Amino acid sequence: FIYIRVLRMRKADLKAIAINYCADVATADTAPVLLDKAFIQPALLSWYRQNRRQMPWRGDQTSISPSAYGTWISEVMLQQTRVETVIEYWNRWMAVFPDVKTLASASPDEVNKMWAGLGYYRRAQMLLKGANKVVEDFNGVLPDSTQELLTIPGIGPYTAGAIASIAYDKAEPLVDGNVMRVFSRLLALKLEVGGGAMEKQCWKIATDLVPTESPGDFNQALMELGATVCKPTSPDCANCPLNTVCHAKLLVDAARSHDAANKTTAPQDTPAAGMLKLFAMKRKLSEKEDSFPDTLPDTIPDIEEIP
Repeated sequence: FIYIRVLRMRKADLKAIAINYCADVATADTAPVLLDKAFIQPALLSWYRQNRRQMPWRGDQTSISPSAYGTWISEVMLQQTRVETVIEYWNRWMAVFPDVKTLASASPDEVNKMWAGLGYYRRAQMLLKGANKVVEDFNGVLPDSTQELLTIPGIGPYTAGAIASIAYDKAEPLVDGNVMRVFSRLLALKLEVGGGAMEKQCWKIATDLVPTESPGDFNQALMELGATVCKPTSPDCANCPLNTVCHAKLLVDAARSHDAANKTTAPQDTPAAGMLKLFAMKRKLSEKEDSFPDTLPDTIPDIEEIP
């Protein structure tokens, strides 16, 4: 959920801004309808291909089908672990366990030894169980459908979507914390980031938005955008390829315009207009009298006035 902290601006002024400038912001139910796919898809893909970070599991710049096994291992390692750390571990892992069958033949002790230092050892245990399942049911080859991938121990909707789209070029969505943050800002969703309602809505949006061409690159672009530009704090909106269609930015820009147009040189009894900062965080509970009027769209974020 988008939370806007407004420093020294009267709440009534911000409510008026929201009404005047943001009446067309999507509700959680209508958000996918208002997504400008014709703009978002090519803009994000172009940005990603110029700015993506080099990671060994992504293959070279021209590769559209990285290894399904390599993708699987990387996605599991990246859970709760920084990219910089994972690169070293992934390279070592792939040297010892280069394919599913080799992993399936390993002992739990061997797997744990290779995983040592990454923490959350259950991930390694599930990889071993998953590899045995792939050998038994799929002849050692990870399937290309999300339905079959979901039958493998340790693979959930996100990992299934990553393998299907990145390795097999299937138009399957994926949603992680970075993607949820991008969507919450892009559509100014008034939902709690990390909550069940937000996750459910983001899966709907991702399903509607993923293109049939280069779905893997597109999904990675969403995650890359959230990790490097649309960060939890201090988002780099100026360099975001989607800043012209981001409802959260439009709301902030509208407030800034109102701020500039209403500056005064003499001190006032009421707080002067001030700076706006954008954060993604859990919504703070507010008193009923501080909430927006019922006539505002559901996606308008709460505004906290700082004295």
